[in-house]
Amino acid sequence: LTAALPDPQDYDRRIGPAYQRCAGFAGAWLLVDRASGTINSLSLWQSQGSLEASAASENYQKVASGLLQLVVPSTMAAQSYEVVAAVAGTEPLVMEGDG
Repeated sequence: LTAALPDPQDYDRRIGPAYQRCAGFAGAWLLVDRASGTINSLSLWQSQGSLEASAASENYQKVASGLLQLVVPSTMAAQSYEVVAAVAGTEPLVMEGDG
């Protein structure tokens, strides 16, 4: 998505509950490139089947609707990737504005 930067608390409040009601949901992040104004919402799922089943659900439709309400996109596209490797950090994730 390319648009005005959303309030991260709106993402948590509007998007979080709908995602969390989707079976197989593993997590989501709102990624922002402040210099270009590019916004990406990244979600992780236990399997491709979980993603596909949830994409057709009412809860996922609430996620999509919430994303559209947060930003007025000039472009919006959904893409799907398979995770083939991961490295866990040794420190907790700290986001700007925390603490």
